[in-house]
Amino acid sequence: MFIEGTRIRITEGEIREAAAALAGAGDVKVRDIHLAENGLAVELELKSPVALSPRLHLEPLQPEGAHFGLRVSGQLGLGPVTADMAIAMMSARFPPGVSYVGASTIDVDLELVTNGLLYDVDVESVEVAPGEVRISLRQLSVSTPRLIAALADVHDVPGGFH
Repeated sequence: MFIEGTRIRITEGEIREAAAALAGAGDVKVRDIHLAENGLAVELELKSPVALSPRLHLEPLQPEGAHFGLRVSGQLGLGPVTADMAIAMMSARFPPGVSYVGASTIDVDLELVTNGLLYDVDVESVEVAPGEVRISLRQLSVSTPRLIAALADVHDVPGGFH
């Protein structure tokens, strides 16, 4: 399925729900997440190996094709450890399609992150506006078989569609 020229609006509440679901299992707890000037403010609680409460700011960078970057800044509470050093240490645990590219920047490849559900993605812009994030796409294609499989799989969709 080919889609040309579309806009996706993600509300602050939807971002909170997604972050809670992603961090729900494991050593990371999202204490607070909200849209801030030019980005997303995130306060985390890391339980291992040492309890930490970093406060981060994620700023979207100009996208290119299916990729968009996030510049990470903020307080880690790790003394001399910089955001760059911490991201580099954590990057081995990033999911496929998310990678550390240096200079406190994380790259997100929408085609890899969605495991082939989306392809031929061309992101025009990612903007932070009051209460929402707006993603403008020049085009994208959706794999119908992967979409049906995801909707039918109770493990991928809460509650499933059976």
